[in-house]
Amino acid sequence: MSEQKSTFSILNAVNVNDKTEKKETLTYLSWAWAWTEVKKQFPDATYEVVKFGNIPYVYDPLTGYMVYTTVTINGLTHEMWLPVMNGANKAMFAQPYTYPATVWKNNQKVQVTKTVEMATMTDINKTIMRCLTKNLAMHGLGLYIYAGEDIPDAPGDETDSTQAYPDIDKIERPKPTSLKEKPVKKVDMPPPTPQDTQQTQKEPQKQEPAQQPAQPAPEEKKQVQPASTAKAPIVIQELVIGSENWKRVLGYISANKALGYTKIIEALSTKYTMGPGIKKQLKMEIEK
Repeated sequence: MSEQKSTFSILNAVNVNDKTEKKETLTYLSWAWAWTEVKKQFPDATYEVVKFGNIPYVYDPLTGYMVYTTVTINGLTHEMWLPVMNGANKAMFAQPYTYPATVWKNNQKVQVTKTVEMATMTDINKTIMRCLTKNLAMHGLGLYIYAGEDIPDAPGDETDSTQAYPDIDKIERPKPTSLKEKPVKKVDMPPPTPQDTQQTQKEPQKQEPAQQPAQPAPEEKKQVQPASTAKAPIVIQELVIGSENWKRVLGYISANKALGYTKIIEALSTKYTMGPGIKKQLKMEIEK
């Protein structure tokens, strides 16, 4: 038992950050480098691609393709599985298909139709090797990647997430324009430049009564109202694993697990866009 624990500790302490690549919202570790690192540490390590007959995958018309691997190090075997997916983390089938999606264009949500191409043997082969990399993570190598962390474990480096990160409601968001911040008397004038902003704020108020009859106020309000359409839209950011916002979200989850998955996702959806892969990772964090 102590030997198995030592195996995990050795591999989990390896920093793999300079060997990873980003694609969309996912982080990939080179399978060739990962296997080389394991063999340097444990020359007797072996792996197997699980086959069904002579085929290294299973296929279901309703759910898609799935591949499996096993890795054995120091007598301990872990298995892993991975669906065949495209770059957008969508399952691939024996034929192409389309699905509706919402994207941001010009600060507005737009409905589009995206296509997932049919899976090929190249896609299956790449997935097998990614599955092997994930399998090696079960033994410790690069495991923190799948938890969304930026650095490997270090002794004495644990931090209380409820203290390290602010509450999710305190995350900075773009401040919308407030009508109260725009002086009514400047409605008919061009927007002030940065150079004369201070002068505008210091203008004496004694001039206003001479140019403000009792009744023009309603007219000025009518002119102010169209400014409401100029409010800066609230930009909902994409939640990316490993980003600063991701750390804040983990802190929020740690402090609010009692709310449950549904309520937490509803709260986060008001601030972030999240794909199925991100929601799956969040669910794992919530159920820890």
